[in-house]
Amino acid sequence: MRSLYFDVLKGVAIIAVVLYHLGVSEYGYLGVDIFLVFAGYITMSSVHCSTNSKFLIIGEKNFGECNGQVYMKRFSDDYYNQFVNMQPGYASKNKILKQLYPNNYVDLIEGVCNTEGKVRVFTDDGHFISQDCRHLTQAGAKFYANLINWNLFLSRHIKIICPNYFK
Repeated sequence: MRSLYFDVLKGVAIIAVVLYHLGVSEYGYLGVDIFLVFAGYITMSSVHCSTNSKFLIIGEKNFGECNGQVYMKRFSDDYYNQFVNMQPGYASKNKILKQLYPNNYVDLIEGVCNTEGKVRVFTDDGHFISQDCRHLTQAGAKFYANLINWNLFLSRHIKIICPNYFK
C-alpha cells in the first residue's frame, strides 16, 4: 500500500531531523516520532490487508475454568466423561473471530465443547486434554490432531495462500 502522500510526509520528517542535527530547527527531533508513526501505520495496514490471504488466525483457547473440581469425582463411573464450564467470554471471542476471518480461522474450542458450551476434560483414552486449562498436554495435542480433517483444512488454506497453484 504505497502512498505518495505518506512518502511526502516521511520525507518532510526526515528533512526536519536533518535540520535539527544541523542546528537550524529547534523542534526537528519530532520528525523521528512523525516518521515512526507513519511507518508503523503503513506496516500495520499492509499486514491487515495481507491477513485475508496469507495468515491463519489461531482462536482463543480455554479448556475450562478449573480442572481441580474434576478430582472430586475421581471415584465416579463417569469420571472420564466429564465436561467443565469454560471461562466467560471465550466462546463469544471465538465466534467474532470466526466471522471476521471465515477462511483463515482455526477454532480450538469447537472440537472439545458440547452442546451446552462445556469443555471436555479427557481424551477418548482417559488422558487430560489440558491440566492447567490453558495448554494442551501431549495427549491433548494428539486428540486435537485427530479431530481436524487435515486434507480438507490444508486444501482450503493452500488455495488461499497459493491461489495460482490451483489454476
